[in-house]
Amino acid sequence: YNGDLDVFTKALLMLEVPFVILRKLTVSIPCEGYYVRGLIALSMALSPLWMNIYLWYSNGLHLWSSPVFWSYVGVCWIVALALIRLAPGGGGANFSLYASTPIALYGFVIAATWIDIVADSLVSLLDFIGIVLRIPGPIVGLTILA
Repeated sequence: YNGDLDVFTKALLMLEVPFVILRKLTVSIPCEGYYVRGLIALSMALSPLWMNIYLWYSNGLHLWSSPVFWSYVGVCWIVALALIRLAPGGGGANFSLYASTPIALYGFVIAATWIDIVADSLVSLLDFIGIVLRIPGPIVGLTILA
C-alpha cells in the first residue's frame, strides 16, 4: 500500500500491471544475491514466444512454421530445464559468473526488444497526437519527441 499516491496514479499503475507481468515472464536476468530460479527458467522458456511476437510486430515475419524458430524454442527450453535442475537454489547461493553472464546478456537483448516496442508505440502515439492537433512534424520532433 502506498498512501501518498493519488487515485489517478494508482489507476495508471494498475493498467501497467499486465505489461510488468509479461516483461517479468520474458526477460531473464539473474541478480546477484537475489534471483528466483523458477522465474528465470520460465522467462528463458517463454522468451522465444516474445521474440516471435516482436519480429512479427516490427518486421512482419511469421516464424511459427520455421524450423529455425522451433530449434530456437528447443534450445531455450533445454536451457530452462537445465536452469531448473542445475542452478543453485535459495540460501543466498549465487550463479557463477560463467553461467550468469550469457543469461544476463540474453535477458538484455530481450529487454532491448521490449524497449524498442514501447518506444515505437510511444513515438507513433505522439505523432498521431501531433497530426490531430495540427502541429507541424518538425515542431513535434523538436519539442514533444525530444
